[in-house]
Amino acid sequence: MIDFTDWIYNKMEEKAKEDYGKDYTSLPDKLQELVYFKAQAEYKDYCADILDHIFESKEEG
Repeated sequence: MIDFTDWIYNKMEEKAKEDYGKDYTSLPDKLQELVYFKAQAEYKDYCADILDHIFESKEEG
């Protein structure tokens, strides 16, 4: 799996720019927290998708 810390950091930067048009570090504390939680949720979905793919591949094989 991809490193959690790097993935989350990159996703936080991406979400901050997409949602607020600013760098993550430029956001107020509460928005930084919100962006962090959104990034965590996307990481969980990302990992679940990988595990689903692995499980489906093993069932087919």
